[in-house]
Amino acid sequence: MKLSTCGDQSFDDRAAEFRERIYGSDRGLIRLAVLRQDFQEILRAFPEGGSLDILDAGGGFGAFSRELAYAGHRVTVIDISEEMLEIGRRDTAGHDFSGTGGSIVFQRGAIQDLPVLFPGRTFDIVICHAVLEWLAAPFDALPVLAGMVRESGWLSLLVYNRTALLFKSLVVGNYRYLENGMRPLRRKSKMRMTPPNPLVPEEVRRALSGLGFPDTEMSGVRVFHDYMARYHLAEIPGEEILSWELKMCRHPDFVSLGRYVHIFGSRKACCGI
Repeated sequence: MKLSTCGDQSFDDRAAEFRERIYGSDRGLIRLAVLRQDFQEILRAFPEGGSLDILDAGGGFGAFSRELAYAGHRVTVIDISEEMLEIGRRDTAGHDFSGTGGSIVFQRGAIQDLPVLFPGRTFDIVICHAVLEWLAAPFDALPVLAGMVRESGWLSLLVYNRTALLFKSLVVGNYRYLENGMRPLRRKSKMRMTPPNPLVPEEVRRALSGLGFPDTEMSGVRVFHDYMARYHLAEIPGEEILSWELKMCRHPDFVSLGRYVHIFGSRKACCGI
């Protein structure tokens, strides 16, 4: 089957770089910590001790999904990058989930093809973390993702925040970039790690409201870390910064400053999808 990627960006040939820059850094540790904190709330919404069906759409090598598998859940990771999936399979090969009854499966596929890949199937939790901003048409993917969530199931989106990118550009004086519509001023042979389609979280929330998720929550990821001076980052213990990030991530005055924003909520039957 031909993947319906429609110009979406794949991390083939750059998976190792992506892994190091995202998960081998303090920034990545903060991201994982905020997600873990939010997922405690999500998982409490389900009967204790139950094994959930979870779809990680665009999950790459499944760094977060492995934790869910260890917790006893059945996770399916899909991604368009075969290189990312291979890393995930290798990383998972030495892990034994049998003690909890969890499992993790890696499968190549595009978000647009989810109804074809899983005909008639829905999931307790659908995850799509740091993916939408790499798609050519991010909002076209939202109905597809929402349609994979079963009644009373949960949707978890992590989006690259356009508002934070705008604010950071103002802080560092990158005004030519802003005048160019927040597009790169020149093409580079190496793929940029700044996503091409950052999103406004409130616009995503409004779209989700019409798709059966009227009461989503938001947490900011790195609401102040990325604005700190380098000498402060070098002097202040990382665990202190992390502690304050976790304290402030839901503060209404700070959420919109998060480099990423975690948007999550339960599908309501009354909304009729």
